[in-house]
Formats: sequence, structure tokens, C-alpha cells
Amino acid sequence: MVGWFKRTPAVALEMRGLSGGDVRWLVGLDHRIARELPGQLQAQLPGLVLVPLDHLKRPTPLVAANAKLSSLADPVRTDMTASVTAGLLEIMNTLKRGQSVVVQWVIGAKQSRRTKPEAFSIARALGLVAVVKETTDDRRLWKLKTAEQLFLVRGRIGARARSPESARLLVRRLGEALQLVSSSRAELWITRAIARSVHQLDQAESGNRWSGILNVAELASVVGWPVDGAGSSVTGRGRQYPAPSALTVPVDARDQRTSRVLGAGLHPSQRNQLVTLPVESALHHLHVVGPTGSGKSTLLNQLLHADVAAGRSVFVLEPRGDLVEAILAGVPADRRKDVVVIEPGQAEMVVGFNPLAGSAEDAEQRADHLLHLFRELYGTSLGPRSADVLMHALVALSRSNQSTLADLPVILTNAAFRRRVLAAVNDPLVLAPFFSWYDGLSEAERQQVISPVLNKTRAFLSRTAIRRLLGQASPRFALDELFQRPRIVLVNLNTGVIGEETSQMIGALLVTQLWQAMQRRAVTPAHQRHAVMVVIDEVQQYLRLPVDLGDMFAQARGLGVGLTVAHQHMGQLPPKMRAGIIANARSRVVFRPSAEDSSTLASVLGGGLVANDVSLLGAHEAYAEVLVNHRPSEPFLIRTLQPDGQALSDPTDLRRESSARYGVDGQALDEELRQRWNGNDARPDGRIGQQPRRTA
Repeated sequence: MVGWFKRTPAVALEMRGLSGGDVRWLVGLDHRIARELPGQLQAQLPGLVLVPLDHLKRPTPLVAANAKLSSLADPVRTDMTASVTAGLLEIMNTLKRGQSVVVQWVIGAKQSRRTKPEAFSIARALGLVAVVKETTDDRRLWKLKTAEQLFLVRGRIGARARSPESARLLVRRLGEALQLVSSSRAELWITRAIARSVHQLDQAESGNRWSGILNVAELASVVGWPVDGAGSSVTGRGRQYPAPSALTVPVDARDQRTSRVLGAGLHPSQRNQLVTLPVESALHHLHVVGPTGSGKSTLLNQLLHADVAAGRSVFVLEPRGDLVEAILAGVPADRRKDVVVIEPGQAEMVVGFNPLAGSAEDAEQRADHLLHLFRELYGTSLGPRSADVLMHALVALSRSNQSTLADLPVILTNAAFRRRVLAAVNDPLVLAPFFSWYDGLSEAERQQVISPVLNKTRAFLSRTAIRRLLGQASPRFALDELFQRPRIVLVNLNTGVIGEETSQMIGALLVTQLWQAMQRRAVTPAHQRHAVMVVIDEVQQYLRLPVDLGDMFAQARGLGVGLTVAHQHMGQLPPKMRAGIIANARSRVVFRPSAEDSSTLASVLGGGLVANDVSLLGAHEAYAEVLVNHRPSEPFLIRTLQPDGQALSDPTDLRRESSARYGVDGQALDEELRQRWNGNDARPDGRIGQQPRRTA
């Protein structure tokens, strides 16, 4: 407290640096203003967070010095704020073990002065020194200084080190950083650092005399606060907001069954706190952007481990296999039987799926979805006549109980097989007339129509592993199980083994079938729908549904499905997909992007972020934005947690168990296909494919 009777409450502002780059900004308040002042400060400084501290860590300096102004009236430089803060931070970020420093400013009563103050001089009072007349320049500078509220201030700096000499050197360096605000008329000078001044600094006393008078802008120049991003280039951090308190839990109180951990909070007020992504927020969908090596896979692994530990259903689709391997290693014993591994590269005991399987009522819808997928993947190379033939062939196969996608080339080239399928379907109004026309084409005409289809389908169906994956009429596993009971479905698309084009086809087929199974969940009462988490890495390659992306996200949310879509950079997304994901994924995690994406992603995250903020992200650091109580949070900083390296299961064993439970013997399946395509001709040398026309 200050004033004649110590009745005016004071405020102490400290910037403290500890070894290891630990920088803290402390605010000490008199109890009479502790209730109102924090709110006033936060109103003036958006993003400022004040956290009450019960146990304050304030190392006592070894030596301390006072900071004084040579003039009470003349202004100091306010254009050096960023430079002062950067200088102080540079010193604090290079402190060695056992070293600490502090810059303290005690702020006293506000000053309402109409006239320029003068320091008291006995010589002038006795008439021994002539009175200097006030000039126009003096009045201008005083008017400039009084344009903002004035305060009495007392400045001190202190340091602790292994020796007094080292501590004095640190004080001198701090003083040099502060002296950048000195102007031609008002110099900030630092007294000698001595041990006798430590007590006043430690107690934040104002003493008998003040260091000077500063207005608000001048005060901001010397306190070392990173206002307007000052100091970010030194700390390696961009603009920081704290994570919402509803998302934070102590490090030692993590509960995986109620929330999913995003990472450790990096805001200074949230040290030793983990930031979580609640299931309610996850059901409004998550968008993850990060180039290779940024920490994206670590985050996805982290979230999925929480889902597996909590007993939730998960579906994971990724192109490389590293994420699947990590998840398998973390499966606990009580969930081993829930694991389903789909890997297109396997040729024996293949866990397959049938995109054509389903009810007869939905046959046309399945055919539409598949035709849309072919058009998405192959574009204009699939002409109108070829698309027409493909559509009717898919409808015929979808209506047949035992048909698969592996039958597609056969129905177009094998007349006997085609007749058997059409006889089983029995559609005299649409399919029979169409294929009557088709059979009437000459050989050359037919080849011209079907060649584009055969070229595309044979590219992947001619491979043994893919044929066995897609040739199972009644697979032992159906994606509907994912929504009926807890299942862990892991799809490793093995891009390096089967090629990128085949990988895209298989992934898109699985996502399409997943979407159809998701829609069938609508008949289940809402209270019986357990949460299902779907993660699609490199989403741009596999999300090719014939529905508006906004409708898909909305329906998924209503059906209790949380989508996590991930990719490396924004340029990978087609414009419509990009707009749909940005608009409908209500939570977002952005790792350090490329220079081309920095401005875009800063704008998407909001909160006043600029390109430089996201460019300052380090490895495994990210900005996160989470939907909390139906409102997106401000973007806050996290660091993903590194895996502990402990394996709960052997991935090889889980793959073997999954294949034994859901796989089909490859050779037996080949024989089944041969018999189906050749009818009663079960001879080993039975013809497969187009049969020659009989001659009269």
C-alpha cells in the first residue's frame, strides 16, 4: 500500500525466468482490488488468463538493483516494446541450472496532473540555480505523455546464480534490455546490484520514493509482457490461449473411459494438465491436418487407444499400416476377440467383404453407389454407354444372393453365367430387355462397350489377393457388427504392396459399405446406439460417397458416429470436400503446416491467429480447437504424448486370431468361384470367361 497513510492499494507485476526456459508472468494484488482488477485486465487484453496460485514459486535473488527514470515528465520510447520483451526472453531462455532472474514493477496510485512535475531541488528553491523556462517542445511532450493514464511506478531487477559476480552480470544484461526504452530526454538507468536491495524486491515494497511516472503505454514497454505477439520468435510459440477448463485434467488423474486425451497443455497456466477431447465433442467430428513426421499418427494412436480401452467400437482405415500396428500392440486382453483385421495383401485365410451384399430392396442403391465410385475414380474414361452397361450389370449382381464384385467381368463376358444370374433375378421389365439388347451386339460392338469396364476391374480383380478379398459372397464378418456390438475393425490398405490405385478402390469400397451400414443403424432406438469412432487417414483418397458431405457428417452425428478425418495438407482436398470438412468438422487439430497452408489454417482456426503463429509449431506440437458446450473454443496449444512403448498384445497373434475367426480359405474360395462361373461344369479345365458362339 502507498500514500501518506498507506491506504492506496498497489499492484506488483513480475516477469520471472527460471532455468530450462521456464518464463512466468506474475501479478500481485492487494486484497481490496483482487476481485475486480483481474476482470478489468482481461477485458483490455483478450486472451489474458490469470490463474490464482496457492503455492507461489519465487526464488529469492542473490542481488537486486533499482530501475529509475531521469525525468518525471518526459516520455520514454513506446516503440521498443517488442524489442524489450524479446531481449528479456532471450536472457531467460538461456539461464543455466541454478540461475533465475526477475523484473519487477510496483504500480502505485494513478496521477491526475495538469502541470508538468519537477523533481525537488534545494539549489533551485534557494535561488542558486536559474529556473528553466518551459518550451513549446516541453509542453508537447507532456501533452503526449498525459494522453493516457499516469501511474507512480517502482522498478527493480534481481538475479540468482552460483556467485554474486554471475548474478550481477545477469542483472546488467536485464538492465541493458530495459534501457532500450530510454529516449533523448528520459533515460532509464540501473543502480548497482547489491544484496541489500533483495528484501524490498522480495516483499514488492514501494519504498519511500518512486522510480518515476509512466503512462499505460510506457508501462507496457517495460513489464516484459508478450503483448501483440512480442517475444514469440524467442519463445518459439505463437499466440496462446488456454484450453477450456472443461477439457483439462491433472496428469495423474487421466480417465480414458470418459474422455480421449489430445495431449499436454502448453499454456503457462496449464502446466501439468492434460487436454481431453470428450466423446460428446468427438461425435461432432474431428479434422486433423499434419505433414509426415509432425505427430499426426501419434495423436490418432493416442485417441484410438483411449477408445479401445473404453470398450468402444472403432473403425480405422489407413494406407501404410503403421497406425494399425500400433493399435494392435495396445489391445488389452479383454478385447482381443473384438479385433477384425482387413489387409488386402493377404492371399490365405482372407478376411473379406462384399460391396454387393444386402437386401433386394436396396440393390439399386448399392449399384448407384458403386457406379458413382467408378466415375469418381476413373472420370471421363468411363463413357456413357460403358456406364450404362456397368449400371445394369451391378443391379443384376446386387439382386442376386450369391454375387460379388469379382463376378463383374464374368457377367459381361460369360453368356451362360449371365443367363443364370438373370434367371435368378427374374426382371422382365428392365434387366431382361437391356441384356437382350446387349446379347444382340456384335462381338466388336460389345468389346467396344465393355473394354473400359474390363480394363479397370481386371487391374485389381486379376490379383489373387484382391479377388479373394472381394469374391466372398457371404463373408464371415459384416460391417453391421460394428454398430451392434463393440468391434475393433482395422484396415491396413498396404499401398506399398497392392499399389495406390487398387488401395484407393478398396478403401473407397469399404467406406461406401460403412456408410450403408451406418444408415441401417437408423432403425435402432437412439438410446441403444453406442458410440462408434471412425478414423480415416488420407481421407481424400477414400471418401467418395454420392452424398453431400454436410449431410453425411450430420447423419453420422445423429447416428452416434464420430468421424476423424486426417490428411497432410489442404491442397490434397478437392474444393467441395475441403469446404465440407471445414464447415462440418467442429473440432480441429493442426500440426505445423507447409508455408502454403499457414495462412489458410490460421484463418480456419480463428482466434486472431496469423500464418506466423502456426509456423512456429514444433514437432508434435499443434493448435487445437474443440467444440465445448456447442461452441468452438479458441485455438490452444498442445503437445501430443509419446507412447510408453509397452505392448499389451502381439500384433502377429491378433492377426492370426482375426484370420482364424473371420477369414476364408483362399483355395477353397477359388474353387467356389470357378464352379459358380461355370455352372454344372465342375471339371478342373472348365472354361471361365466368354464362351464362343455356337454355329448352326
